Amino acid sequence: MKVVKIPTESIQLKDKVVPKHVVVFQDKVVHTGTEAQCNRFVFYMEGASDEMILSRLDLSK
Repeated sequence: MKVVKIPTESIQLKDKVVPKHVVVFQDKVVHTGTEAQCNRFVFYMEGASDEMILSRLDLSK
């Protein structure tokens, strides 16, 4: 899993605007959010099966 910054997009938080980040796994985007949210996703999904990580694609639709 890799956290990638999207330089052309941003996320509006309550008090500031931050760059949008995505988590890429097997050439698919499995999570979007701030850098901290993406790092947290990677931390919690370590050790999870490939099927479980890819099932996040179906949940986010």
